[in-house]
Amino acid sequence: MALALKIFAGLAVAAALSSSAHAQGLINEKNLSLGMAQAIANGAMDKCEEMGFRISVAVVDRDGLPIVMLRGDGAGLHTPEGADRKAYTARTFRAPSARRRAADQSRRRRGWGGRRVRIARQG
Repeated sequence: MALALKIFAGLAVAAALSSSAHAQGLINEKNLSLGMAQAIANGAMDKCEEMGFRISVAVVDRDGLPIVMLRGDGAGLHTPEGADRKAYTARTFRAPSARRRAADQSRRRRGWGGRRVRIARQG
């Protein structure tokens, strides 16, 4: 009887472990290809050039890491970093940066957040 109980317990443990291992399968994720990221960046750059803006464009992946970075002719030195930060923020909040800006402005109108702390420094 003790042997039958040990076999039953072993089978129960094996069944429990196999079901949890099956539940931990691979995760499928959709990612931008390099070609698609280049097409997005080139389209944004072309549209802004038509409108007369000199900009940089960044396209980030699902982890917020840059895939493509373009600096337009005549764009300022600060624009690549700004484009990268803007793309990262949009990815982090999963929303266009214009929506984030509108939310920040409405908070400021209500007197909530957005206050800057200035620290006096020698130099």
